[in-house]
Amino acid sequence: MTKETLSAVHQMLREDLSEQLRNADNIDTKISIVAGFNALLFVLTLQIYPHVNTILFSMGLSLLIVSLFLLFKAYRTQNWHLSPNPQAVIRDLNEGKEIEDIYRQSVGNLGGVPQTEGADMHGENLGAIWLNEKQIDRKARLFDICTYILSLGLVLVGLSRIFS
Repeated sequence: MTKETLSAVHQMLREDLSEQLRNADNIDTKISIVAGFNALLFVLTLQIYPHVNTILFSMGLSLLIVSLFLLFKAYRTQNWHLSPNPQAVIRDLNEGKEIEDIYRQSVGNLGGVPQTEGADMHGENLGAIWLNEKQIDRKARLFDICTYILSLGLVLVGLSRIFS
């Protein structure tokens, strides 16, 4: 692989990583908005308490609480995988390593190129992009579950008011 090709691949992977981290930030923004909405709904539903079907209301309120808990779990701070590590690059440069070798290692760290030394299929060194994707998918899946639970809770609270 030529130096120019390696540099171009490295740049594409860096852009992919940046886009991925922007997507994670967008998901966090959505989670925070829905969590605020959920908390507000929780407080407002308590205001209608005396005039509801207690069983449906309790089930709906429980689902709102579960949804809020899961939203906070999805929103928690996470460490993202980044590459290259600046200290490692400086160390490699000080040791006389060629820039082409540093690019090659960085491409492997970003994309998890299987033939890169140290890459395996068990999660270590598979690549920052792949590892971050797993975390983002887990966060998005948890957000989707919370949205469904919140919707069901709202339906039950609404039914509790109708059937009071």
